[in-house]
Order: sequence, then C-alpha cells, then structure tokens
Amino acid sequence: MRFGPQPDLFILGIPINTWTAYGILLVLLFCFQVLDTVIQEFTSPILGFNIYNPDKKHITDFTKFELQFYAQTFWLINNIKWAFLLMLTISQIDLAIAKVLYMEVAGIYTIRTLINEKTFGAASEEEVAALNEESI
Repeated sequence: MRFGPQPDLFILGIPINTWTAYGILLVLLFCFQVLDTVIQEFTSPILGFNIYNPDKKHITDFTKFELQFYAQTFWLINNIKWAFLLMLTISQIDLAIAKVLYMEVAGIYTIRTLINEKTFGAASEEEVAALNEESI
C-alpha cells in the first residue's frame, strides 16, 4: 500500500523515484485512459453490433475483410493495453485509483456526448404506437 514515487518503482524499466517522474506518469496515465475510454465507448459498439447482432445479416458499412481487420486489430490493441495497465495498476494502489478516476472522468464525457444525441420527454400515444409497430 505505497503511494507516490518510490526508489524501487519502475514502470516499463523507467524509474519513478521523483515527484516529477511521478507527475509525468500520472499525466500520461490520464491521457492514455481518457483516449482509451473514448475509443472504447465509440468504437466497440460499432464493431460489436455489426459482428454480434444476430438480426443484422447484411452489412453495408464495411467489407468482410475490413470488419475482420478492424475488429481483430481493435481487440489485439485492447488486449495489449490491458496487460500493460494490469502491470501498472498492481504496482501501487494510488496508480490503480488514479486509473479508475481517470476512466470515470472520460466516461462522463462519452456518456454525455451520446446522451446529447438523444431526445427526451413523454411520448404521445401515436409515437408509442409507431415505435411498437417498428419493433415488430
């Protein structure tokens, strides 16, 4: 349960033994986590809905090769990232907490962006009937 820079804290072979190095690590972790969260929130649904939706049999947005390539590349990068972040977050509790907080900050942005594309309010009976007909 250590916090802050430590004489024996090394991340990817780089010593994190000063407050400057620790601060740079936190800034890089913030940038990385925000970018990762934004990419996950916007990219994962597009790939997932095109691949795993059993009702979507005809895909027009991608060729078969493009969808395979994008999906495999996306998940390969995601798995490599996961391994590095696991290593980082188990090194010290403060880095794990920082990662979670940064992810939540990025989540606020992405969720707000997606929600802003929606409309809200009570639907009229005609709108509900039209939506029910579309879903059938």
